[in-house]
Amino acid sequence: DHYMGIGFGGLVNVVNAVGGVHMCLPHPIRDPAAGHHLKAGWRQELRRQFESVGRRRLAQSSNFENLKGNDLKLEVVIRPDRLEVNDLIGGRLVEPIPHTANGPDTKRLNALMLELKKRFPDKTEATILAEPNTSYDTLVRVMDAMRSAKTAHGAQIVRAELFPQISIGDAPLPAARKGT
Repeated sequence: DHYMGIGFGGLVNVVNAVGGVHMCLPHPIRDPAAGHHLKAGWRQELRRQFESVGRRRLAQSSNFENLKGNDLKLEVVIRPDRLEVNDLIGGRLVEPIPHTANGPDTKRLNALMLELKKRFPDKTEATILAEPNTSYDTLVRVMDAMRSAKTAHGAQIVRAELFPQISIGDAPLPAARKGT
């Protein structure tokens, strides 16, 4: 017996890959937060409708204070215009960080990592997923922001360990850019 865990963002990617899904709803679904009121019965859920539900759901949980439980599977995806910080266990986006004029906002990322470390002090692992054209300099800057932070300890400034055990991989390409 095997199983696969997938976050909502991953589910949206699967739906995009197959061009939509057919669903049979045994009961009507009313979701005021997503703006959907679906009738019972068979329907084809088109991918842009599904993506809109996904975007609304992710936007509603785009604050790390919503993280529940005592575990974290931290992932940072480097995109051309932003950093996507995800918790893969809860399947929710932690906080999107738009790039500044100088590239990734590593100060904001570092501050977020410090807050996450306070919530999950025993966690040391994280994953960085980079798109193919990510520069080495950008990758190193993001890694450095995730590994440690300078903090005040009394009158001294010390370096605090955050998430030093970092795995690196390839970021999944957004559906609109696949094959280009």
